[in-house]
Amino acid sequence: MIPKHGTQFPPVKPSEVTVLCIGDLCAWEAVARHRRGPVAAFFVAFNEMTAELLDDLQPDVIYSPLLTQNFDTTEVAARLQELGFRGQYCAVATHVPQPQIIKNEVRMAAPLVKYDLLLTDETPRRLH
Repeated sequence: MIPKHGTQFPPVKPSEVTVLCIGDLCAWEAVARHRRGPVAAFFVAFNEMTAELLDDLQPDVIYSPLLTQNFDTTEVAARLQELGFRGQYCAVATHVPQPQIIKNEVRMAAPLVKYDLLLTDETPRRLH
């Protein structure tokens, strides 16, 4: 079972990597099925990101789609920086013609967030 964000979070074991996925839970479930190793995965909508959530979870890495109907990666990175997050944030996409342009734009909008663009061959049909 994949843990969901709620009023209380399940405890995370010290040996687990804590992952926060932003976007539609149903779309992320396909990705989570392929994970390996001890991972505590939490799923939230873009508008559910708060400083309290980040403080409670202390994610090792945050993932989101590059672009959805509700947000894009630059908005996520800017919001994470605003909330005080200084860790690793990766956007996920299948094909981006010039990824460096996106990386530069996001790094300008949120220079304190460690940003990367994860290009995959296989993603769910919808990550939004």
